[in-house]
Amino acid sequence: MSSFEAASTAARQRFRAIMMTALTFIVGSLPLAFSTGAGAVSRQEIGTVVVGGMLVASTLALFFVPLFYKLIEDLADCGANAKPPDRSFCACLPLASELNRGGRLSSS
Repeated sequence: MSSFEAASTAARQRFRAIMMTALTFIVGSLPLAFSTGAGAVSRQEIGTVVVGGMLVASTLALFFVPLFYKLIEDLADCGANAKPPDRSFCACLPLASELNRGGRLSSS
């Protein structure tokens, strides 16, 4: 399965759960955003921020998480196909030279 197919399948499968959770939270916060009475201004401000933040977070969860998954998968595929680093460059880096010699770090 390609990374695009995996991301789109996951987005379709999680859409309902994310939307139900987000809408429940947003609808539950609406009385806070539309409050009246003593101290209503501060409650309205908090309610507006909470509802707006949840809308933004839901949008990010639905659209950008699968997009970032595909981006990172594609970057990992590019890194797997890259040439090994030049040994002369790695000699100046103790950690990299140790990894290049045996593939594992010594305990000392």
